[in-house]
Amino acid sequence: MFETDSQTLKDLQIFPSAKGVQAVISIFDEVASFGGKYKLDELFRRPLSDPQDIRDRTEYIQYIENNRLTLKIERDALDFIEYYLKLYKIPSRYSYIDGIRRYWADKIKPDNEYYIITRAIKWLMEIIQGLYDFANDEACETSPVLMRSFSDTIHRILDSDDFEPAMRHKRKRLSIQEITRFDHIFRYRRRDDIRALLDIIYQIDVFQSVISVKNKLGFVFADIKDGQCLNFEGLYHPLLQDPVPNDMLMQESRIGFITGANMAGKSTFMKAFGISLYLAHMGFPVPARKMEFSVFDGLFSSINVPDDLSLGYSHFYAEIKRIKSIAEKVSSGKKYVVILDELFRGTNVKDAHEATVTVIRSFGNARRSLFLFSTHILEAAEELGQTMTGNILFRYFKTDIDGKQLKYSYKMHEGISEDRFGMHILKMEGIEELLMKSNSNE
Repeated sequence: MFETDSQTLKDLQIFPSAKGVQAVISIFDEVASFGGKYKLDELFRRPLSDPQDIRDRTEYIQYIENNRLTLKIERDALDFIEYYLKLYKIPSRYSYIDGIRRYWADKIKPDNEYYIITRAIKWLMEIIQGLYDFANDEACETSPVLMRSFSDTIHRILDSDDFEPAMRHKRKRLSIQEITRFDHIFRYRRRDDIRALLDIIYQIDVFQSVISVKNKLGFVFADIKDGQCLNFEGLYHPLLQDPVPNDMLMQESRIGFITGANMAGKSTFMKAFGISLYLAHMGFPVPARKMEFSVFDGLFSSINVPDDLSLGYSHFYAEIKRIKSIAEKVSSGKKYVVILDELFRGTNVKDAHEATVTVIRSFGNARRSLFLFSTHILEAAEELGQTMTGNILFRYFKTDIDGKQLKYSYKMHEGISEDRFGMHILKMEGIEELLMKSNSNE
């Protein structure tokens, strides 16, 4: 299982943190059914850490797309069936006499439950027949593993004696005997099998949504590589209206270090980096022109670490606690990706400089993991550049001045930033003049 935690999920906006706040999962929410929506959430909460599992899912989605296979998803029918399966009175025996009694009882005093049963059975028969045809259309020896697994499950269930009458039934009307028999089979004898078939339908619903999103937004599937690899070309943040793409090739380096002025694009790029890695481990397409990655055991970040006043934690101490928890993970020897943005912003510049250098050097000893750091403390970057050459990849976001305005291209360059605009921004905002004017009025 791919490891992460609530702080990382919040940093990367994988799930909504508040009502109305867009999240990464919402990008892919074009599913047609409520069951598909639940399945999408389940897949997002359980990224994969086995390379073959990731390949199997990706190959299945690509196969459906390339062969233009489509399963008709009827939301109303599926919702109705879900309600039907949850009815309280389970038909634990098959009795034709009981069926006749129920039928006439409904005639004398119409029963909404009996209507639900008869309507749901008809819909369920149509759906499983459609699923069976879909499995036959897609199944062959060269089909992806996941596709063959789905097909085998569908055939194992629907080729059985219990389902054979339902599969060959073509009439619009069902007899009392058929309603009684199918209700007993669907809700009692083979209830788990019906659930298994619905689960496959919901997964296909999600995958069809993924294909739609991929084509609409221009996402690509990432390529899995052996060894240690994490390369991006044209990577961008999927939640931005007009994102600027950037490249980051970490084939030879285990540490990426990004510098630049505040608001230049460091945090946005780091989030895009983490989001794409997360999606790639789901077997989903990513917001980039190209991505190559080796499979990792987990992803942890420290981007928006909050104070915890209830525990008496200052921002600096909260940062320390967060880094310690990540260090404990990394020291286990597993392969992790770690993203640390603006280290030690909660303390003075001197301590932040020394602590940044110490932490990065220490993490550099964890040779199985990969790290992405950022800072606006340029002296720390310069010191590391002199002592960790070859093992660390330096990139920066450049900021230009146009008159009194700062201009951000959001494009990443090789090397370490030399931009120092703190005093320029202070003067640009006229704070000193404002306070001098205030003092002169006293």
